[in-house]
Amino acid sequence: MNVSPVKLIEEAMVAALKAALPDILVESYAGQLDDEHSEWMRRLPCLWVTFERTTSVKRVGRLRYRSTGRFQVMGAQRALGPEPTTRLGGFGQVGVYELIDLHAKRVLADQKLGLEIEPFVPRGTAMVMQGYFSNEAAAVMSSAWETTYLDVVDEAEATPPGELKTIGLNYALKPGDNQPDAVDVVTLKPNTEISI
Repeated sequence: MNVSPVKLIEEAMVAALKAALPDILVESYAGQLDDEHSEWMRRLPCLWVTFERTTSVKRVGRLRYRSTGRFQVMGAQRALGPEPTTRLGGFGQVGVYELIDLHAKRVLADQKLGLEIEPFVPRGTAMVMQGYFSNEAAAVMSSAWETTYLDVVDEAEATPPGELKTIGLNYALKPGDNQPDAVDVVTLKPNTEISI
């Protein structure tokens, strides 16, 4: 069974960011921003990495595809001073702009991270949210990164599990008794094509 290239790429991004930024929490995104108690605020500054989507797929052979995937690196920071410090930095802290535009970009831009992929290309930055959470100011920005990789489908995974030989239909004419009132069973001849 093949390992998902998306999984390998996300794990490599997290490892590279962790190694380059040891004072910042770096992890895969797992819905941290959905926490209604804003527990994520206690762990700032941080970077979260996640796969967004495949932007293009080209067939390059039987069960082989050249895919371009877009990943997101989200940076989050709280304010130790006035609210703009979450974005701009100050009061001895790095701002979310620096987390995304300087630190993440320095680690990922034009890198392959030891994988058989095309070098990462930045694809834009956006503010995800900013404001007060649990009475503290915070900002979260996201930076998109794309790379192209070969996606190979394992032959065993592409083979159907078995041949359809019998179809059974149960009819419930008297609902509620969980007993079929009539049954039809159709047995197919080998290599029979079914058209729908």
